[in-house]
Amino acid sequence: MTDTTPSQMPQDEQNSPRFATGWLITIMSLVPSILFLLVYGHRGSPAWLYVCMLGGAGLVSASAIGWLANQLKLRRDIGSIVLFILIGVFIGPLLGGMTFCVITFAIVFTFHLPLSAFINSVLVTFTYAMMALAVGLLVGCFHLPRNSRDEDEDEE
Repeated sequence: MTDTTPSQMPQDEQNSPRFATGWLITIMSLVPSILFLLVYGHRGSPAWLYVCMLGGAGLVSASAIGWLANQLKLRRDIGSIVLFILIGVFIGPLLGGMTFCVITFAIVFTFHLPLSAFINSVLVTFTYAMMALAVGLLVGCFHLPRNSRDEDEDEE
């Protein structure tokens, strides 16, 4: 099987716009972490543990969703938007949940916290992450690259 170098790719595939994953990372990782810190930051050092969990889960989920959007070359049409939302609805909670589980057990074993008390706080943090996922998917639909047909209509 031969590799295709960039010079051998079709011109429209080389210059095709890419999905702005940075927007998703900002909305799904940074914004909920800051909001969580503003609401619960006065509680001391445990709040920082949850902020790290929230930021990590958002970063992993947003990066995976953005990568898949770029690999599938999703555009701003109804089919791509539906596929983008479906990817986000399934991949986001799955990767976010796995990230939460890994970080939760690392924190519980490192700091010897009671698991029952920690789980209640994780549920609150996970709620922030799911709200951020919903907002990220909504905003992400508007940041999908435009179709070439849409660009041609704008020029006329």
